[in-house]
Amino acid sequence: MCSHKPDSNNFCMFCGLELEYTQNLVPDTAYKNTIYKNTTYKSNGKYTATPIPTDTTILDHILNYLNAQHYKHQILEFIKNTNFIYRISFLDKALLSIYHILSRDGFSILFSDLEKFSTNNTNLLSKYFKIFGSRKPTNLYLKNVQNRICEKLKIEEKIYKNTKLEIEEKIYKNTKLEI
Repeated sequence: MCSHKPDSNNFCMFCGLELEYTQNLVPDTAYKNTIYKNTTYKSNGKYTATPIPTDTTILDHILNYLNAQHYKHQILEFIKNTNFIYRISFLDKALLSIYHILSRDGFSILFSDLEKFSTNNTNLLSKYFKIFGSRKPTNLYLKNVQNRICEKLKIEEKIYKNTKLEIEEKIYKNTKLEI
């Protein structure tokens, strides 16, 4: 059991637990009157985790689109317990968490599925690797993604075979798709 003896940086010398929180009053200048709101900072100067919004309709919409509604509570807990390095919106946190959890469980999900929901123009893939780092994908995940891509290619091949346009036949004459 640790006795939590702090050093100069407010961290326990034995287990590394952060011991003190400081409270600062920050002016909110949304109106002409200066209203002070209470924000909590960790002693190292970083912001504490923002609370999860009560309105999670965006998350419900994304999970309904992916047909993964049963992951909702797991994703909300993951967002609540994870300290994100960057200040990003709840939507981007949700998208990164959805990818992290679903790919871990072998769900065939790609970043291109989630980028259409992101309002920010920055790349989700780069944010993911900056926050979570590189990790080895499971064999189940790779197998499911491969099956998904093969099914998509088979559907596109059927569509190509059913079209009778001469222009397409000239363009794709030498590049037939074989599966």
